Amino acid sequence: MLRQTAHPTESRYEILGLFTASMIAASMIVVAVGALLPYVSKAFPAETAHISILITALLFGATLTNAVSGAATDRFGDKRVLVACGIIMGCALLASSAIANFTWLAVWFVIYGMGFAAINPVGSHAILFFFKPQERGLAMGVRQMGMPLGGVLGAIVIAIAADYYGYRGALATVGALVLIITLSAAAMYREPSQLHGTPVRAGVLLKDMLLIGRDPRLILITLTCIVLFAAQVALMGFFPWTLVHVLHTTPSFACLVFVITQFAAAAGRLGWGWASDRIFHGRRMMPLAITCVLCALAALIVADIGNLPMSALGGIAVLLGISAEGWFGVAVVAMAEVGGEEHAGSALGFGLTWVMGTGIVTPAIFQAIMQGAGIPAAWETLAVLSLCGVIPAVAAMMLMDVKRPSAESA
Repeated sequence: MLRQTAHPTESRYEILGLFTASMIAASMIVVAVGALLPYVSKAFPAETAHISILITALLFGATLTNAVSGAATDRFGDKRVLVACGIIMGCALLASSAIANFTWLAVWFVIYGMGFAAINPVGSHAILFFFKPQERGLAMGVRQMGMPLGGVLGAIVIAIAADYYGYRGALATVGALVLIITLSAAAMYREPSQLHGTPVRAGVLLKDMLLIGRDPRLILITLTCIVLFAAQVALMGFFPWTLVHVLHTTPSFACLVFVITQFAAAAGRLGWGWASDRIFHGRRMMPLAITCVLCALAALIVADIGNLPMSALGGIAVLLGISAEGWFGVAVVAMAEVGGEEHAGSALGFGLTWVMGTGIVTPAIFQAIMQGAGIPAAWETLAVLSLCGVIPAVAAMMLMDVKRPSAESA
């Protein structure tokens, strides 16, 4: 295992800031894609019934390359992979803005997702290297704040640019920002020699990834994350829809409430990370188990939202954001710690492949339940599923507690 044997040449907080900035940039289109859809629908009215395929395209692309990007960070290091994924994402958006064609837009979104997959494993080695175990949860929480904050920034940029130049202008603007920010962050990051990657063959990397994938701790963490990611996708895709169709709010008001969930998610990622360090002393699965319970509670409240006063919406949005989206940073550091400094990328690649795969099927299943049994039934089903996530979380925690003493004494 890699060890930090000398003081780094730069501040670890500077490094954390660089990878957080890259996360914000990459997440703008992924989290705020809902803000783009009305403009795309206006440009392609005949495709309105299929507009949700753009969300699926982003998640499908990420699923395709999660495992590869995780192994690539182990092989080539964070810096080179950040450059590669930044170029892929930025150029994909610029290309999608060059021609007005819905099919090609979906194709370029798949390519964008393939580049976006590397954003989570990129930087994981640096955080494990520069931060002590009792600080990693908070550090990863700070970095993972970049995703909801990217959604807020993306929604603002998309709305302003699309109002003046249409959806193609918005895509070009976001694409340029992604290129500038990610490549600047990579250029400013002075990667330690210990993190330049391990020069091994692709076959060896694949073998190592499959070996890590058989670790029961990683499997159990992944199962919990699959449940929680289903809740996150439901929040991002269907909470505003529920407000419009159950409470009959305007779309703009629903978007405002959604922005509240994103600020709460950012605070949640920071808070859960801090709690996993300071309150739970590195036991990452405890906050994930608690989050499953809170997700179930939030889903039950949303299922009954038609009987609640409008004044309760702010509190509901905060609870949803903290629970359904605030957990991700803790999950990432839990997976990375299973892999260790040498194989953190492979562990993340394996786990997030299954987690992102959930996002591909969740919208269709959730929408089918809404259409067949009603909107409240869909949220009630999500509540039951969320509670099921407690079981693998507790099992993983028990396994980690067994291995913790030997790991600390090594």
